[in-house]
Amino acid sequence: MTKQPMQSKFSFFETELMATLLEKAQEYQGKTHPNPLVAAAIYKDNTIISYGVHKKKGSHHAEVEAILSAKGETHGASLMVTLEPCTHTGATPPCVEAIINAGIKDVIYACDDPNEQVRKQGAQEILEAHGITVRSGLLAEDAINLNQAYMYAKRNKRPYIHLKAGMSLDGKIALASGESCYITNEASRKKVHEIRAGVDAIAIGMGTLVADNPKLTVRYNLLKDQQKAPKIIVIGQQFLDKEYEIFKSGYETILATSNESTIKNQFSDVWCIPDQENPGINWDYFLNKCYENDIYSVLIEGGRNLFSDVLTAGIVNQCSFFIAPKLFGQEDAISVVTLAPVHHLADVLSLTNIKSEQLDDNIYITGFCNE
Repeated sequence: MTKQPMQSKFSFFETELMATLLEKAQEYQGKTHPNPLVAAAIYKDNTIISYGVHKKKGSHHAEVEAILSAKGETHGASLMVTLEPCTHTGATPPCVEAIINAGIKDVIYACDDPNEQVRKQGAQEILEAHGITVRSGLLAEDAINLNQAYMYAKRNKRPYIHLKAGMSLDGKIALASGESCYITNEASRKKVHEIRAGVDAIAIGMGTLVADNPKLTVRYNLLKDQQKAPKIIVIGQQFLDKEYEIFKSGYETILATSNESTIKNQFSDVWCIPDQENPGINWDYFLNKCYENDIYSVLIEGGRNLFSDVLTAGIVNQCSFFIAPKLFGQEDAISVVTLAPVHHLADVLSLTNIKSEQLDDNIYITGFCNE
């Protein structure tokens, strides 16, 4: 007997509507932090009644926005949302309460919310106890990717770490003299700014700050209205004795140091990282400090020592390399990383799920260390 294909528990209409909601949520990228991007809809008999989007922290959640926009036409209707409805009181009351009071009969959500407050009692349990049908998992992978940093941070209680470097074909990021500006082309630089616009913080080592004096701003008009700029984190011990570009941007700046005698200068905040037995920063403490400050994603931008430290510590999730068609060919030129020697190819650091893109005459390669 021929086995019949398993039917989806979601209709074509429902699948199309969820895809639309994910697009609507994406429009508020960078504006809801530390809350996730979420969109919702109220509908009945495949007819949309209303939409709702969470627009910023403290504003109505998407479900409540959709219920209010329905203007009383919610009894017996269905609600779809891109993330599990919240079950706890935060800046706003729990969404499950609003759903129950609105007389909603059916709820579909894409994926679970890993927030520990929601996990104490999930939405499905509460809603089903009030006679509401609940289905989940529709376009779940897309919904998780929409809020990648939030999802990772809430599950692991630490930020998602993304390392980015521009380099030559032979893996060099600077000449022996230290000159390093504009190895890559304009298209690569714009791509970097796109990545910057999507993270909560950009981190560099103290040596990179002193040697390169970078701005670390998001340019090309990539920060949307009301989108908060990423914080700038400088990691190191050195005393700063002059004005640097990062202090002119208006961005929040953080100094992470184990040297309490390092003068604050113009930093917005200073994190004193306690020393550990092994040389180098206490990365567990640093990651905890980021999470406590609602920093769910960090872009590591340089330099070699910081790249090497975070890779050696095993805290990097993703690496992105911008490769220019240039050969430095100098043994004393500065390599992108210096890692401990290994004796077998099986032991070298390898990236997975590689994606590449041609950026004029540059190549952009990104892959994962720890997803």
